[in-house]
Amino acid sequence: MFRYANPAVFMRLSGALLPWISGAAVILLAVGLWLGFHVPPDYQQGMTVTIMFVHVPAAIVAEAAYGAIAVASLFSLVWRHPLADTAARAAAPLGAVFTALGLVTGSLWGRPMWWSCPEPGPRMKSMTRRVKIRGFEPRGSSCRESGP
Repeated sequence: MFRYANPAVFMRLSGALLPWISGAAVILLAVGLWLGFHVPPDYQQGMTVTIMFVHVPAAIVAEAAYGAIAVASLFSLVWRHPLADTAARAAAPLGAVFTALGLVTGSLWGRPMWWSCPEPGPRMKSMTRRVKIRGFEPRGSSCRESGP
């Protein structure tokens, strides 16, 4: 596993696998979208239930991105590995985008279900703070650049 921590080995492997994984991702995304949007309406929510097929995965991916940032930052701080710092920087915009998508789709689903926009509770406030913090983070910030 640590053999792939070498940037040259990792780039060689990822360059060889990228076309195959990209093709599989496009096919699976198309199948998932088709299956997700060709469902019968729910007896209680109607077709607004399809918003949940975007909202829930977006929230899960956002939380996974923040977990990846934490793990990569730990690796960067403890073992001083340059790829860990790069991985943490790459995951931050993904977390911000999927958090914003989760907030928007949650509001779109909540309006027809509750007949009003959802009130900004603690969960929505924390997700909004994450978008602000992760989305507008300066690009040059790194633990090595500001170290002693």
